[in-house]
Amino acid sequence: MATGLEGNIRLVATDLDGTLLIGGRNLPRPEAFPVIERVCDAGVLFLAASGRQYASLRHLFEPVADRIGYLCENGGEVIWQGETLVRHTMPRELALDICRLIEETPGARYVLSGERHSYGSDPALVDYMAREKGYDISVIERPDEVREAFIKVSFMVDPSRNDEMRAMFEECYGEQCEVVTSGAEWIDVIMRDVNKGTAIRELGEVLDIPLADMAAFGDAENDRQMLEAVGHPYLMDPCFDSMLDLAPRCRRVPTVEGELERLLEKAVRRA
Repeated sequence: MATGLEGNIRLVATDLDGTLLIGGRNLPRPEAFPVIERVCDAGVLFLAASGRQYASLRHLFEPVADRIGYLCENGGEVIWQGETLVRHTMPRELALDICRLIEETPGARYVLSGERHSYGSDPALVDYMAREKGYDISVIERPDEVREAFIKVSFMVDPSRNDEMRAMFEECYGEQCEVVTSGAEWIDVIMRDVNKGTAIRELGEVLDIPLADMAAFGDAENDRQMLEAVGHPYLMDPCFDSMLDLAPRCRRVPTVEGELERLLEKAVRRA
């Protein structure tokens, strides 16, 4: 794969909420898509790296949906050119136990992610996820109704309780699972050692792209391992305070597309 970005960058991965989507936006700014097109035209793999499901990400990136790759479910699976290159599932009884604890937690509402479909017991949340986030999602009465394999359990909480809830679930499931914030309102529970960092490492092995030739953009704890893994890490300004310890080895940037334009222009001048 030829490279057209400064620093021999052959893969660019970006988080969404708080990174590509800033200022409370639900969709990328229109000017982001021409930049992504130029990155792809340069022979660089653009990877949307998110806690969201594949269907939601394709909906979000509709103008370039067939040109980019997808790191979904916070590293639970990676899809490129319609092929699943990485997938990690969760033991069924563990996922069901996590859902039961969420149901017992006041104010918390879960989304259970299967291999291709998502499920929730709260009709209002399911409607919101389908209408606003483009999710392929159904209402269920009980999580044990789901027959497909599970990848991840997420739950929505009041932002003021995010740290409290993350600590509680970490205490209960920390030996088996990663418990990470995914935006201000969401907490993801996924198998331990499954995260954006491990997923991007595995993808690099499959596609023969060294980590040194990868760039990644992020702002929150679910981006930490990805930023630690790649050779060109970018930390958003602003970012979550807990991520500031990474600042010395990261370039601070206000927007993803602005930095990509800078890299593209440097490559043009170099040529």
